[in-house]
Amino acid sequence: MAYDRNNIFARILRGEIPCSKVFEDEHVLAFRDINPQTPTHILVIPKGEYESSDDFAATASDAEIAALMRAAGRIARDLPEVRLLVLLRDPVERAYSGHAHEVAHGFESESFEAALELEPARLAGQAERIAADPDYFSYGHQHHSYVARGQYVGQLERLERHFGRDRLHVVDSGDFFTDPEAVYDGVLAFLDLPNRGYPAFKRRNGEQGAGPTRLGQEGLENDDKLDIPAFLRKQID
Repeated sequence: MAYDRNNIFARILRGEIPCSKVFEDEHVLAFRDINPQTPTHILVIPKGEYESSDDFAATASDAEIAALMRAAGRIARDLPEVRLLVLLRDPVERAYSGHAHEVAHGFESESFEAALELEPARLAGQAERIAADPDYFSYGHQHHSYVARGQYVGQLERLERHFGRDRLHVVDSGDFFTDPEAVYDGVLAFLDLPNRGYPAFKRRNGEQGAGPTRLGQEGLENDDKLDIPAFLRKQID
């Protein structure tokens, strides 16, 4: 699925459509929703050409991810009533997809299993350098952080420190794919909004991943038949 350079967010980024800007730097833009569903409704978007949140999670640079976190901190300070929706992908699927992406683009020559074994050495000391200098580019984190990017707890804890637990709502993408109406109900409840009918929940990417599991479609029942998910889960745990 190619990036659509004429989508509404791309046009906003180019200045073709005006917006009520809240915050901007070289990597992200935050602006008020034109049709807010709550008193404070802010959209934060990366400036890179990403097809989806999964694409951003798998391929965004460390500087872009750091910028998104800095934007979140500033919004939390300036807009104390804002609430955040966080959509997370199964870390096994995310890691396998990320590896396939890096192989396809020539940044990875190791097998999936070997890449996971090498990851701790490849990332050694990189998190500390990124924290000390948000503009530092880490090749390892950019292209070889398959397990690290799926360790969501630390990322959520940083958001919790800025916003508080009651202002965060975490959605498992597998739940959304299998039962979108129930997840939608949960989002509405979190935002204190009435349900005025369900939108059409259309599949935006028709290709199923070739990963070892398809969470949200088949569940975990096949994991005991496959070596790769078990190996990866040991790394994540």
